[in-house]
Amino acid sequence: MSYQFEDVFEYNHITTTEIARGGQGAVFRTQNPNIAIKVELDPSGSEFSRDVKHNDRLDEIRLLPISKRINITLPQATLKEYAGYVMTLLDDMESFEKAFDYSFDDVCDYSNEWLDQFRETAPEFVEVIAQYLKSGGRRRRLEAYLRVACMLSELHASGLVYCDFSAKNAFISNVEGNNTVWLIDADNLNYQEKTRGSGFFTPGYGAPEVIRGKGCTFYSDSYSFAISLFWQLTGTHPFKGASMESDFDDDFADDKEELANSGEFPWIMDTEDTSNYIDARIQQNLVISNRLIRCFDRAFCRLGKEKRQTRPTMFEWSEVIAKELDLSVKCKCCEMDYDSSNDKCPWCDTETLKISLIAKKQGHIIWKYVRETGNGEAMLIPRRIVRGFRNTETEDYAFTIIDNNDEISIEDLDEMFEWSVSTDKGNSYIDIYGRTVIPNECTMKAIDKKSGETVVIEVRKI
Repeated sequence: MSYQFEDVFEYNHITTTEIARGGQGAVFRTQNPNIAIKVELDPSGSEFSRDVKHNDRLDEIRLLPISKRINITLPQATLKEYAGYVMTLLDDMESFEKAFDYSFDDVCDYSNEWLDQFRETAPEFVEVIAQYLKSGGRRRRLEAYLRVACMLSELHASGLVYCDFSAKNAFISNVEGNNTVWLIDADNLNYQEKTRGSGFFTPGYGAPEVIRGKGCTFYSDSYSFAISLFWQLTGTHPFKGASMESDFDDDFADDKEELANSGEFPWIMDTEDTSNYIDARIQQNLVISNRLIRCFDRAFCRLGKEKRQTRPTMFEWSEVIAKELDLSVKCKCCEMDYDSSNDKCPWCDTETLKISLIAKKQGHIIWKYVRETGNGEAMLIPRRIVRGFRNTETEDYAFTIIDNNDEISIEDLDEMFEWSVSTDKGNSYIDIYGRTVIPNECTMKAIDKKSGETVVIEVRKI
């Protein structure tokens, strides 16, 4: 159904498709491909709200201290007769919910030789994995959520709470190779002292204290983020496990759904109470490392639900996801990616050739990076290999590595550093400036031109 809305500047906007619906309202694309409309719902949730006094607070949002590094769609104009506003949204964007679809209902044409082995004996497994791979697998999900985690971290550093985070209001480009991420639905964004008085959440994502009416905080943002990340990595909601199926009765289905959405059940990987354990659509033990499990457990365990201060902050989530991403290896056989702590692919037992970078400062490891190699593709090595994790530098790179089997070359060196390489275990170094061929095992050195700090990087093909 199409709707028409007039904004305060007397421009008419005709909607085309609904792209998100959350705890307060719905977001629509319009006939202008780069314009979207957010319209609030009335208390019944069935009609658009005409309480336009709600629009007064939208002008305040544009005055908040929001960094230009944060891709967030702010209100551009309020609606004239409805509670809502106009925002810009690139037409090649789609929500995380759609991009990383966890319903697995559609037939997928993605295939590889490994999947073909199970097509007749395990068709449901093939369908789930095929859709997971087609939507970018574990790595693309980690890249997307790392960007979101960094944006939420910067908001929190400014004292701002996003409120009502879900996979419905985080958007990613659907252009292949472009992982640009934007947040929409910013109309609840405000300082924590103000958001404590609000209780906005999308069913399935709300923190327990928000559901009880105690307001939104930094901690409720991190809780909603954790639910979304777990859901998209595994295809399963963290609280919708065995308790949803036990003694199942259609008359109580809605009650169980509400209990799960409220976090009343133990989370499905709870080590203290395994009554709600279930195997996720995407086997959780194969896509979530011990690093991530510890963070999820702090968020979803009984203590995490009761004492919000014990949950991982968004700053912690940012760093642990960056580590998860930088230690991710993609199998050349099944194409699933997995944590590099595994000697072989846990999905198909295939060994994959890898390149390992271990960065040290004054003898202490500051970062590790491992990637599959030997395919001739360029590897963009993030700047955190020489600077450690910094929230504001997640999209900056130190250099590029290309492995063509017979030789490894490095290029595009970050000009913030003076670079050199050693082939005799650090006994002597040769300065490098442009494209340089290096052996399969060597040591690189980076000297920060500003601070003079030195980082040594051990490079090894394994």
